Amino acid sequence: HSNPFLRECHDALVQREVDPRVADLIVGEISQLRLPSGFPDPSRVRAVVRSQLTKLFVPSPPFDERKKPRLIVLVGPTGVGKTTTIAKLAAKAKLGERRRVGLITLDTFRIAAVDQLEKYAEIIGLPLIVATSPAELEVAVDEFRAKDVDVVFIDSAGRSHRDELKMAELREFLAVLPGAEVHLVLSTTTHGKTILSIANRFSGIGFHKVILTKVDETISFGSLVNALISIGRPVSFVTDGQNVPDDIVASDPERLADLVLKVNAL
Repeated sequence: HSNPFLRECHDALVQREVDPRVADLIVGEISQLRLPSGFPDPSRVRAVVRSQLTKLFVPSPPFDERKKPRLIVLVGPTGVGKTTTIAKLAAKAKLGERRRVGLITLDTFRIAAVDQLEKYAEIIGLPLIVATSPAELEVAVDEFRAKDVDVVFIDSAGRSHRDELKMAELREFLAVLPGAEVHLVLSTTTHGKTILSIANRFSGIGFHKVILTKVDETISFGSLVNALISIGRPVSFVTDGQNVPDDIVASDPERLADLVLKVNAL
């Protein structure tokens, strides 16, 4: 770029491992603006880049408060922290927002092992129902509805660590939850290309939002921008540690731009 301001913008992105094609796209947008003359001021460069980055991410649609209970399902590959994330969300809703919360975990293996979520449910003081079939899931939701619960979190982890619920099985469970919000949980420590292939694998069940975990362990968030743009779904939450109920924040395009630029990061 002949313009020093645009060159600085481009460098700022590429240094943070944003794909050069995405950087070109953003700089192309910036070149349409009225550019400051003279030596590029770094804070101005960052502000302009941040505002353009923000436009690449999808904002979350407002939630319809009339729906009760709100059903939030977490799906995703093994090892991304789904169960811990559900515990954080449930604890936040109960303790922080004083909502009535229910938990459901899907278990097609019928292994009566006390798992992580049961321990969390006990600590936080939440009712947990184990559903071993779509019919049981439907009954569980009705039970919570009868108790006037505000929000039900559903963990799709299944009880075997070797085996997540299969897509076909997951689809059968989701079929009895019309109006549920499905959040795909992805770890930011995963390579961008892998994130895309995971998102493709789960696209058959139609997820609505993405939750990003392990941001505290991510060397460079910039390298994931491409994948997030391709997925084209809002990022609802970002987690940055193991602590329940802390280490989780609601996300929006601005927060994602800040993560890329590593300014006032979490």
